[in-house]
Amino acid sequence: MGSSSLKPEYLNVTHSAGWTSFLSEKKFTPPETFFILAPLRTLLKRKFTSPAACYNLFMNSLKFIRLWTLIGYGLVILVVVLSLAPSLPSPVEFPQVDKFVHVVTYGILMLWFAQLHPKSRYVWLAVCFIALGILMEVLQSQLATRSAEVWDIAANSLGTFLSWGLALMGMNTLFHQFEDWYLKPGNDN
Repeated sequence: MGSSSLKPEYLNVTHSAGWTSFLSEKKFTPPETFFILAPLRTLLKRKFTSPAACYNLFMNSLKFIRLWTLIGYGLVILVVVLSLAPSLPSPVEFPQVDKFVHVVTYGILMLWFAQLHPKSRYVWLAVCFIALGILMEVLQSQLATRSAEVWDIAANSLGTFLSWGLALMGMNTLFHQFEDWYLKPGNDN
């Protein structure tokens, strides 16, 4: 009785066979939470050699990924420009309207980019948007025409977390749904 027979079955895969034969022999079934969208379920049927293939399959499932990404970066640039521009008069007057604007703005940014990335990247998206909010407040503190507030950072973070929650509850497929509707045969586009 050799030492190889004492190994669990999933360790008996040879390095030359690689990850693809490991999955094709169905000795390993990833947990259901590994799957993000229906296109990723086809990943096990395909042969792949790196984790990047999983991300590429997700990204390639959107037909207009470059357009969605370009619009998303445009929104980020718009937020940066408006955050550093002199304050605009508010068309609606109610207490703390600027906090509401912060929540909505950063919520839109997080939800937008949640459409473009798998759930495994939501933590990094949230970190990036919270860091952007902090950076904007630090830069505003250096400007004579703007003022920085800790509550603005809290509002930015709240908007990011709310949209993160919405994306986890299923609102992360809006672009997929739009493309399916828009590209449906018989739809007069």
